[in-house]
Amino acid sequence: RDWYVANINPLGKVPSIRDLSDGTVLYESEIVNEYIEQKFAGQGTTLMPASASGCAAVRLWNHHLNSKLAPAHFTFLMNKDADTEAVKLKDLEEALQYYEDHMVTPYLVGNDFTLADVNALPFFERLVFSCRRFKGYEIPKRMKKLHAWLERAMQRPSFLVT
Repeated sequence: RDWYVANINPLGKVPSIRDLSDGTVLYESEIVNEYIEQKFAGQGTTLMPASASGCAAVRLWNHHLNSKLAPAHFTFLMNKDADTEAVKLKDLEEALQYYEDHMVTPYLVGNDFTLADVNALPFFERLVFSCRRFKGYEIPKRMKKLHAWLERAMQRPSFLVT
């Protein structure tokens, strides 16, 4: 672990990559994903929009995931204080409602599956499982666009094989 922290990821977390072609070392999922997308541009499916506004939209979705939804999910899931449970649940549902309100279907940024979807899907898979298992919580049925996106995105062959 000491070697890994000193040479690869000072946070000691995964994922991390080292590009053997030039020695670049990266960590944090969304940064690794964007690096790989740019490094191998033109090979396979394009995951970043061509326009600056489309790229910004992807990054804004990633920002919401990291700054709002992930913390709300974690604090709700780890909460053991019955007096604060309702507030934690409200925070989680507000973060989820953002997806419902701002999604440009069929995917987060529109017609194309992008890095916004790639970055969000594993998180949502954990959120659905962990909230169901440990809190008896399901994403509200009223969030129809969010449910449709989850069903559509989780049926993609690239998701099914991972």
